[in-house]
Amino acid sequence: MVIQHNIAAISAQRQIKINTDNRKKSTEKLSSGYRINRAADDAAGLAISEKMRREIRGLTQNMDNIQDGISLCQVADGYLNEVHDMIQRINELAVKGSNDTLTDQDRSYIDSEVQQIKNEIERVFHVATFNEIPIFNTPYIPSVGGDPEPYDMQIFYSSEGVLGGLEFNNVRYNISELNTKGLDLDPTGEAKSDIDVEFKLWDGENVHLKLNKGDTLDKVQRIYNWNANETGIYVNEVLATTWTDMGISGAITAGTYGFKFHGMDISFYVEEGDDRSDIIKGIRGEGLLEPTYWTTSVSNLRSRDVVSYPASNKVYATNSNKNAFMDDYVISTNTTGISVKNTTTGTSTSVTPWSSFSHQGPHLESDTHNTNYPIVDWGIDNDSNGQSDTTFDTEAVYRYDSPDSSLAVGFSFQLADVSSQSQVIEAMDNTKLDGEIHNSGYFSTSPSDGSSLSITNANIAVDGKDSFLMQKEYGRNFDGSSPMTGNITWTKTYVDGSETDHSSPISSVTSTVSSSSNTTYADYYYHDAATDTYYKYTQATTVTNLNMRTDDKYRWTKDYEVKYSGSLGNSTMQQTAAEPVRLRYDKDTVTTFTRTNTEYEYTNATALTAEEIADLTAAGTSFNENFKTDTTADSGHSSSSNTYLSNGGGVLSHSQQYMDENYTADSAFTFRHNISYSNLDSASTGSVAINLNFNGRAYRELTPQPSGKSVLEHDFNNIVVVPPVKGIVIQASPNEADVQQVIMQWSPMNLGVIGLSGTNTLTTSASLSAITQAKTALNAVSKERSTFGSYQNRLEHAYNNVANTRENVQASETRIRDTEMASESSRLSTHNLLMESGQMVLAQANQTKQGVMTLLQ
Repeated sequence: MVIQHNIAAISAQRQIKINTDNRKKSTEKLSSGYRINRAADDAAGLAISEKMRREIRGLTQNMDNIQDGISLCQVADGYLNEVHDMIQRINELAVKGSNDTLTDQDRSYIDSEVQQIKNEIERVFHVATFNEIPIFNTPYIPSVGGDPEPYDMQIFYSSEGVLGGLEFNNVRYNISELNTKGLDLDPTGEAKSDIDVEFKLWDGENVHLKLNKGDTLDKVQRIYNWNANETGIYVNEVLATTWTDMGISGAITAGTYGFKFHGMDISFYVEEGDDRSDIIKGIRGEGLLEPTYWTTSVSNLRSRDVVSYPASNKVYATNSNKNAFMDDYVISTNTTGISVKNTTTGTSTSVTPWSSFSHQGPHLESDTHNTNYPIVDWGIDNDSNGQSDTTFDTEAVYRYDSPDSSLAVGFSFQLADVSSQSQVIEAMDNTKLDGEIHNSGYFSTSPSDGSSLSITNANIAVDGKDSFLMQKEYGRNFDGSSPMTGNITWTKTYVDGSETDHSSPISSVTSTVSSSSNTTYADYYYHDAATDTYYKYTQATTVTNLNMRTDDKYRWTKDYEVKYSGSLGNSTMQQTAAEPVRLRYDKDTVTTFTRTNTEYEYTNATALTAEEIADLTAAGTSFNENFKTDTTADSGHSSSSNTYLSNGGGVLSHSQQYMDENYTADSAFTFRHNISYSNLDSASTGSVAINLNFNGRAYRELTPQPSGKSVLEHDFNNIVVVPPVKGIVIQASPNEADVQQVIMQWSPMNLGVIGLSGTNTLTTSASLSAITQAKTALNAVSKERSTFGSYQNRLEHAYNNVANTRENVQASETRIRDTEMASESSRLSTHNLLMESGQMVLAQANQTKQGVMTLLQ
């Protein structure tokens, strides 16, 4: 028996510890659910599991990334759906505007809606964002449109219906010359191979042309590039504008800036905070995948007069040409130049060479390389096209003025770009010059007698042939502004009347103006001698004063004749019948006087007593011998007379025709003389001066009648901006390899990119072009919308694929790392059983040692 070491207990204890550790691991796996809880559990398995976990979590984020990409496609498609509707409306309006039942005013109303729709399309492209990221807007993508259409490239014909070549900046290059520049054309202008060629014009401008094999020149496409430096912006390697000209200097405000180049409107948007260096980098395309460029191509054909006469052509009358001013004229043309023939006299002017005609007035563009555009190259001969050689400009107005001063005929004309010399000659030769004579003016008169003069039916001052002929006959000075003068004189002659037949008044009225009365009383004494008796009486004396007036009225008439005479320039008025005039006179005579009346009244006489008689005698009183009688007397009178015209307040209005013996009454003018009766009564003669001042020169509007000869002109106003590709990367895989990414690329969008910058419906031809442009725009938007739809479908497939991959990888990782619950539960049961057995064995081993101890007792 071993006493020192209890080997059985030690062994049991060791096995119990091992079993305890195993049971703990099983318990950990069952409680955590993972087979591998630490690297010690399965080092290789842990590494594989963690690698799979990286992939699973990456795939989960990939699904979110792809879903964001799908959302971007949906948002972009929503924007483009509305743009589609707006372009369809523009197309509808363009079709409406191309109908000839509308007037230009109607089309202007249509165009107002078109422009507003265009503005909204541009705004949508500018503000369309996803998570604050611009979808279609890219800095410094130009918007390019016609102004109203570009004219720096055009097709011309060598003869009617035969392509002659291309015109660049008003310089013609025929087919032979184009072939020397690198094109491969047959004599009819058809490309014998695919053409992609660049060459320089005489002024250094670069020309980049593309044409597919088998296409004729009317299918040619020109490519434009732009660049910038500290001086300004260059288009096709020539300076198009300076920064100062565009207002870009110092602090730069965000907004749209633009310039014109060869009939094109070019604009771009400057972002907030950008300075000039940012603008230069943006235009150069630095930081973008590639720089922006644009193309022009034919949008449609329109009929245009070979020769048009854009405005009235005034030929002014002078003293030297006044006799030929009304003659008939026709245009005479040949390969040398233009002359004018007077068909009335059969005379012709000398020929003015084509090369002497140059552009008159300001040009639509800001070109400075040649401001005159003389007609020196019809594109027929194989010319060198040096810098001094230019052809006619389609917008240039050329002026013909007769070199013969006695045949001062003139007119203006324009030529279609595509026309050939033979077509121009055919259209102009023997074209009649029709025109009306205009001779506006006004009268001023200087009456010297207080009267007035007005002229009615004044053919002499009215526009037209009669006016010109009368003024010419009357001696008007057509070389200066001196007036045509004349006068009208009138003379009054007494004929008959009743001037002496007014000695007795036709009426007489006496009236009292005023009266006053005063009565006084006095005592008087009377001695009757017959009876020697003395009497006393009282006398009442009444004095009445009267102011009197007598009105006497007289009336009579006088008859006169008024005759008019006068002159105007070289013409004398024809003598006509005298104008009878009756003057009515009135006279009032007023006599005034004063009359005094005295009336007496007496009381009855009373006999006096002896005492009264003695007293009166003593006082010295006198005694009357008889009674005083009544008396009446006038104290004085005066009279005054007033003679006047009863029609003196009125006005005599006299009309008379003024005409030369060479003219009928219809071609004369009529004057009206107004004079008051009082002035006519006071004067026997009068004179009124006439001054005919003209506020404009007499001229004839000579306008050639268009022959109706037309040609189909190619409109190179189909402008499309080709911007750099815009795109994003959708990380659709947990790996960094490019093949695991979905790269979405699309085109930035603005009006220039979809080709609607210059779209309008102001004319029939513009409306027809708008139909083509709307079609191009719809195709451009449809292309991008299809692109987003395709990406959405791809991303949805990618989403499904990533989800499936994640599920499969997750299953694989589960098999590696997750606990197998059944087997691990079985193992835990085994460990628990072994634990109980071990404890029993250990107890038995410990009991053996206790037996030995008992023996020692």
